[in-house]
Amino acid sequence: MRPHNIPMLRGLPVWVGVLLACGGAVAEGQEPARDGEAAAEPPPAPELPGAAPPAGVGSSPVSAVAPSEPGKLEPQPLPPASADPPDGAIAVAQAWPVALALDATHVYWANWGGYRDGGILRASKQGGLPELLVSSSSRPDSLLLDRGHVYFAERVSSTLSRVPLASGPVEPIVERVGDMGWVLSEQLVYFLGNTTEGIHAVGKQGGEIETVVPAVTTSGPLQLHGGYVYWREHYFASVPSFDGGAQRLWRAPVQGGAPELLVTEPHSVLTGLVVDDQAVYYGLAVNLPECGCEGGQLKVLAHGSTATQTFASVQGDYLGAIAVTPAHLYWSTASTIQRTSKDGAVTVTLASNLPSVSALAVDDEHVYFGTYEESGSIRRIAR
Repeated sequence: MRPHNIPMLRGLPVWVGVLLACGGAVAEGQEPARDGEAAAEPPPAPELPGAAPPAGVGSSPVSAVAPSEPGKLEPQPLPPASADPPDGAIAVAQAWPVALALDATHVYWANWGGYRDGGILRASKQGGLPELLVSSSSRPDSLLLDRGHVYFAERVSSTLSRVPLASGPVEPIVERVGDMGWVLSEQLVYFLGNTTEGIHAVGKQGGEIETVVPAVTTSGPLQLHGGYVYWREHYFASVPSFDGGAQRLWRAPVQGGAPELLVTEPHSVLTGLVVDDQAVYYGLAVNLPECGCEGGQLKVLAHGSTATQTFASVQGDYLGAIAVTPAHLYWSTASTIQRTSKDGAVTVTLASNLPSVSALAVDDEHVYFGTYEESGSIRRIAR
């Protein structure tokens, strides 16, 4: 089974939104339904970036929403904590984990949910019982850590909230956050509203909403680096394959200024986006010219350049999550985790035969990842 953010390959439906949930329960043992498939009881599964986000954000102060009710989710216990958990397991029996974040001592993740509620959880990097920070039936789909809080977005309610790292009351920040499109700066949250309403900013505790990049067509994910906000523009034809789509990557100064088109990728779907001091790194689901088949590509656009480089191609598969360190790019396919040097010269397979990798995070010693399954897991391997 593929993670939430990847299109189906030839002959199967294409997902054209990121994690667009329609509510409802999923029976135990049953996977969430895909977009376009009939489902009497289960909710649709998360989708690719690109579906129409929720209603746009106005210029009025944010309105608070009721926080998710804590205490609903009961994760299964892990094996006893140890310096090297069995098989690299940090947490097991997790309901469709979709996003990861790290601090010095803990792994944090978002469970999309399925036959039971999702939520935001954490566990020691050394193993032990997972700790539920907040339960949610609104399909949490993304999270970031900042100054003692976990910030997270929920797909059904389109709400961005935060909760203390060590648990506590949930604080809603802003409503109607679209398409997994948000990122944190030192003082602000930048986020997408409606597809055509541009990019906005609000304080980390809520307040007045400001428009940063007006009247542009946007879709998540967002990245923030060097005084610029980066985003993608997408459009899809009504065809049974992602061959009819295209992606454009843009950036604009957060202090105001005209948007700058960085690159256009025809007949493709963006599957990952990361920016650092050297370049923009992104993954695509695309038709590969070398084989005439569908697959994935890892591409790099150096700052100040107009020419992209292809660092890796994967035939008959997709390229999923991307994480960056000073020396390497870490990236996933459906069943593998790879490491590529920053010059693109050497790629090493770190793990293979994995069940549906859905998220990556890297610290000084390990690569942490989630497996997107009904009874998924949070695991780690050596870097």
